Amino acid sequence: MSRVPIVTSDKEQYDSIADLLKECVPNCETVHIDRASQAMDYLGIEMPELVVINFADERLDTDLLMNVIKSDAWLLNSGIIGLCESVRALRESEKLRSTNVIALLESSRLERQLPQVFSIICHNRHMLFQRVIGSDLGNVITSSFELKNDLIEVSCFTNLICNYLYNLNRIDLINKEKLSFVLTEMLVNSIEHGNCNISYGEKTSWLQNGGDMTELIDQRCKDPAIANRKVYLEYSIYPNHTTFRITD
Repeated sequence: MSRVPIVTSDKEQYDSIADLLKECVPNCETVHIDRASQAMDYLGIEMPELVVINFADERLDTDLLMNVIKSDAWLLNSGIIGLCESVRALRESEKLRSTNVIALLESSRLERQLPQVFSIICHNRHMLFQRVIGSDLGNVITSSFELKNDLIEVSCFTNLICNYLYNLNRIDLINKEKLSFVLTEMLVNSIEHGNCNISYGEKTSWLQNGGDMTELIDQRCKDPAIANRKVYLEYSIYPNHTTFRITD
């Protein structure tokens, strides 16, 4: 993995994130960027494979940063791990629409989720934009993923696949968003209903009472028999279509 820029004005947070990344990849190099203007310059010159951006940082003009990224095709190339206070609120803001987002992580779950996401990205580095450029587009590309009972893995793998197909020019932006929605729904259903035996009624009641599905899934996974269950996602990319197979 190339050097990973971490965009945050909080030096303590930068140090914490850098340590988490190095736990996954001991020789991982990071660079601290504490201003939006500096981030724009760095992304434009270095074109890193991956960038971590703290969207909850009020000292950063992330609106300006994302507008500039969206307006420059080359700046769109870097995969983004976004940090936020609320994933739902950030998605609804559409700030990240049309960008190369791989995962959005809430600050309260950073220590648990960032190593997971970074490990997935490192093991599937060939799917990042810079790696796609040299691909033989005439070949059939077949691969598979194994997902734990964890919703952050659904988000990460779905975004990797959809970004990959988009960067291969196999789908346009509209179909990228449609595919992301469908894959997410199917994978979440496989985890919640297939592996964890959570009924529709139980899920509805849990959410209406302010519960978080990650917490309910974690409760279920205290049973080793459930925790050991996996979801398998296989895909084959042909010149004119792509097929998917999901099993739990």
